[in-house]
Amino acid sequence: MNRTFGIELELTPHKIEDPCYEKDARTLTAITKVPVKNFFTGANEDKKEYSRWTIKDEHTGCEITSPPMTSYLKLHQIVRAFQPRMKDRTTQECGLHVHVGVGKELYDSPQALLPLLYRYYHNQTYFYDMNPKYPDRVSYCKHWYDDHYFHIRRLADRSGWHNSSLTSHFNGLSLGRLDDIGTVEFRMAPATTVAKDIAYWTAWCQHFVEATMKKGPKAKFNKTESFDKLAASIGLPKHIIQWGKARIEKYAKKKYEIMAA
Repeated sequence: MNRTFGIELELTPHKIEDPCYEKDARTLTAITKVPVKNFFTGANEDKKEYSRWTIKDEHTGCEITSPPMTSYLKLHQIVRAFQPRMKDRTTQECGLHVHVGVGKELYDSPQALLPLLYRYYHNQTYFYDMNPKYPDRVSYCKHWYDDHYFHIRRLADRSGWHNSSLTSHFNGLSLGRLDDIGTVEFRMAPATTVAKDIAYWTAWCQHFVEATMKKGPKAKFNKTESFDKLAASIGLPKHIIQWGKARIEKYAKKKYEIMAA
């Protein structure tokens, strides 16, 4: 896969001995061999830093953000090495957001996004069912409903869409950063401290966008595909498909669950 992705992982503070997340920054720096930008220790600095791993403030505690990457295997390697620092540092409010690059130019000529939007609309249930559902996160990652479909249809007719429900930052799939960094953002996954889950979920998002966009702007996706057909068509390795199936079996029938304190 050549399409870039980046993750945003929200974590709670690591007890009280690291109030400025300096240990997190040192650990990530040692793993990646590139100095991590820690916005907790730098005042009045521009937070638009995308070329390296960063740590910045978030309502849950901190948000660890990756630079643009192309390999979920490399992501797995980095997060697995950082995993000991993440133990017991998530709540049901914390999220794992995956950005996949599509290009800022599509903000003003978004018709090329139509196959992706239609395919996601019809198959979005799989993306939600692969993840646990926490009540406190519902408002941050809303499903696409009839209103969203209406705006996709308007987009197909080349009508205005920039202030539509599609660009809301709180959609499960958000186009809110398309004009800024040229990405679509998958927001329905809660944060996790399991490296494999982070990497495999990211692979799902990356492969879905890459394979769908490769079909070209005239591709038609007007119905829900079977899970097996969808997974096979986006070129995922078998072990990640099996991971997705196991997640759906575990979470799909659960409406909501409360994370243990």
